[in-house]
Amino acid sequence: MEPVSFDSGSLTINDSFGQTEGMHSEPDFDSEQLQAKMLGVLKQIRQLSDIMGTSELDKNPKTELHRLRKNLLGLSNFRYPDSRTVGLIGNSGVGKSTVVNSILGEENLARSSDCGGACTCVIVEYRPLDGQHSQPYTIEVDYMDTEEMHELLREHLESIRQHYFLLEMPSEADKEPGEEDMKPGTKGHGASESQSIEHDNSNDDGRLTTDEIIQLKKANHSARQTFDCLFKGDNKPSLETLIQRDSLDTEDGPDTQKRIITDLMQRAKNGLSHRPGGPCAIQYTETPNGIEEFQTLLDSLTSDFRDDTAAIWPFIKSIRVYLDAPVLKTGLVLADMPGLHDLNFTRQKATEIYIRSKCHVLAYVTKMSRCLADETIEKTYWKVWNGGKSIIVVTRSEVNSFLLLTFEFYFLTFPHEIEGAGGDRGNADQHTQTRSFDEKLKQLRNRIKIVSTSMHRAAESDKIKLFDEFTQLSAKEKTLQYEKRSYLIKKRNNTTIIDMGMMPERRNMKVFCVSNKLFAEYRNGDDEWSEAYVELSGIPELRSYCRSILADAQKSQAAQYLRIDVPAAISSADLWVSGAFDQESKRKASLVKKELSLVQERLKELLRLGTDVERGQSFKSSPGGVVPRYRLELEQIFQRRILGAINEISEEWQEHCNQICEAWVKNWSPASFMAFCRKKGIHSSRVQGEHDWNLELFEPANERLSLAWEEFRDAFRNETARIPSDIEERILYCTKSLRESKRFPTRIRESILMIIGFTKEKILARINKAIGGIDTLTRDVRKDMLDTKTSTTSVVYEYMLPAYQFANGEGGSGSDKRRKNAIREQIICGGPEGKGFVRSYSFLANRAFIHPLDQIFQVVSEKVDEEIDSTLQNLQAVIDGQGKMPEAATDEPTAREVKEQLGRIKDALLSATSVLMELEKQ
Repeated sequence: MEPVSFDSGSLTINDSFGQTEGMHSEPDFDSEQLQAKMLGVLKQIRQLSDIMGTSELDKNPKTELHRLRKNLLGLSNFRYPDSRTVGLIGNSGVGKSTVVNSILGEENLARSSDCGGACTCVIVEYRPLDGQHSQPYTIEVDYMDTEEMHELLREHLESIRQHYFLLEMPSEADKEPGEEDMKPGTKGHGASESQSIEHDNSNDDGRLTTDEIIQLKKANHSARQTFDCLFKGDNKPSLETLIQRDSLDTEDGPDTQKRIITDLMQRAKNGLSHRPGGPCAIQYTETPNGIEEFQTLLDSLTSDFRDDTAAIWPFIKSIRVYLDAPVLKTGLVLADMPGLHDLNFTRQKATEIYIRSKCHVLAYVTKMSRCLADETIEKTYWKVWNGGKSIIVVTRSEVNSFLLLTFEFYFLTFPHEIEGAGGDRGNADQHTQTRSFDEKLKQLRNRIKIVSTSMHRAAESDKIKLFDEFTQLSAKEKTLQYEKRSYLIKKRNNTTIIDMGMMPERRNMKVFCVSNKLFAEYRNGDDEWSEAYVELSGIPELRSYCRSILADAQKSQAAQYLRIDVPAAISSADLWVSGAFDQESKRKASLVKKELSLVQERLKELLRLGTDVERGQSFKSSPGGVVPRYRLELEQIFQRRILGAINEISEEWQEHCNQICEAWVKNWSPASFMAFCRKKGIHSSRVQGEHDWNLELFEPANERLSLAWEEFRDAFRNETARIPSDIEERILYCTKSLRESKRFPTRIRESILMIIGFTKEKILARINKAIGGIDTLTRDVRKDMLDTKTSTTSVVYEYMLPAYQFANGEGGSGSDKRRKNAIREQIICGGPEGKGFVRSYSFLANRAFIHPLDQIFQVVSEKVDEEIDSTLQNLQAVIDGQGKMPEAATDEPTAREVKEQLGRIKDALLSATSVLMELEKQ
């Protein structure tokens, strides 16, 4: 059976396309039987909506029938809405973009690092088509806002200035004695840091290490390259402009760097007039006509323009590409992300936040020759993704050192490729097996050569026999070549996977060894060898895994649809039909109206937003509603447990920060102080010893906040654990009188209780999803608050970073004093409220928790409100029909057809849920 795709407004069956790699567009968990059953339910629902559409009642948008049909049309357009994002991350040159192309089944879609600057620093998402993006190759670009542009320019400016002052500036220190760590009152204290020369071998505090010099040069090269792309012709600032210093009489003023950045911002805006969408655009969307126009547009966005045209990519935040690729149709999203090691702070932070908030699976991409020694996997795991679902994709599996060369020769010739490489490094059995393959191939080729020569000399009667032998030998040669290559690749892959499994951080990560080269070479072939080599490439297995990560979400979605969404719609339609045939309710109209009005009011009071809240008003301002109350309680838990703990120790903590800051400023030499700023507070000096400024600032709160977070987690679990029973109690209270009334019409009561029951399940599903998001949020905020290392999301590090960066951009006379003033002011009186380190820490922590909490609850509140509104409308329709002819009774023929069709839907639904239950047991 072909895979099912449910398009907007109609049911279609799409062809599965792709070559030997076997692409499929059906949900990964589906059996053919469930597909058929789902399609059957959908067709029956569609037929019900068609029946309703024949009634004159449907033409009036105010009728209950019109509302019911609108809901049914939504159900008949069922799709699997949940997407799952696989983020591919790794250093430049490991083949991330090529892996993306292989998964998508395209050769030149994702651009490699050789194709443009943006390819190495911008997140590019590949998404399936949707209602808003229905045309293939649609590109959607997110540009940086003014604040983000400012931050990017400031960071690049710091890189250029730091490189100049530390490596390029003609130093006066060559003429003056070097400076050791000096105590207060020592001659030279507070002098130019050029007098405490970083290159003076007598001073191990200020001297740059080889790694630092490399990093300074790399950052300077990246910044210069970016500025060369951004600023063209007369708009390009000179180096003299970028490295301006404060004059001797402005030692206390940080105005120079601010003026330079303001100038750079204006220059940058001058160059934005030509970019798609215009200079003020925050987002731009374009739909090219075909792959060639797509590639041209993508190149224009990501390439370095020449002549006098400024490049667009430096101010691009992210790019989304919408494709009609089969592998994406189940909801898979592929994110081609830059390596964290390759980025400046601004883009590194954006990437880390993306990983945390958007990725469901993180795929570390590394090449075979260095996969075991690639430390970026562990660094990224602990820094950003600790505890998340991870896989490792090892590229270039076809580059096997044993294909043509012996291990001994390869080791002598390319020793750097062996060190840290995955796979067997010279196993005797493998070496013997390889020699055996080579010997057989040699014999076979000698025989082929003999037969080929004989054919040219043989009589016509013998040529047919020789040609048959030649054909058979050639086939054997292909088979033997494949077997040899397969043996070597699989042997190395298996050994690599075993070696990975022995590494503590990687032992639970699934490893895929892939060859993009083999896949690209054979994917379009139509013979058995092409199929075999495509399978050997490992890409089909990786693609299958990418589809499979959606299985749980899709199975849950199917269950929700079959067990809640469709039955709820059936119950609403049943309730409407009962108006035409239920004589009991007509006799008890007054009772029905009274009881349902009571239920309605209680639902409004206890579950939904306050009735006086206007549409569009923030849910936080609503005095009623269960969802706002849950949000408020979680905020109060955070304020009591976390912010309360900070308040308890704030005075002593801030005093501690002031004292150690004064010690650094007064007692540390310019060279030592500058070195610690350069290392973002973490350094070891001969005189001062090893210090971590960030940790020392945080130290008084470490134990107290660690305990506070444990208390918060316990309180959070207790609060969320009681939500289901709380919802259940509220529903029971709302329906108490209805359930206990002995005179209420049975048919209406059963339908309404069923509708409200399904509403409860929908509410719980929404809230449980929100709780999952909040649980992830609290884990991330806890890590950021307790971690003082150089993580871009660490509260301590993020707060101190602007001061470090300003200090690192200073040079020349008086710069030591300006550095120390910047650090002192940041700690003692910096921050949003000007109250120093501790209050700013509390402010930033609160913002990190409350802002995303509001976003989560805003969404869930709107969804819950929609569910309650639908239920209230059902009740209101029954109430309005009491004492007069029910709506269904005005069109009994349609009501009768609807009733019969509902029976068919129930049968189809029962059959589908039975199959679903069997799948869930597997």
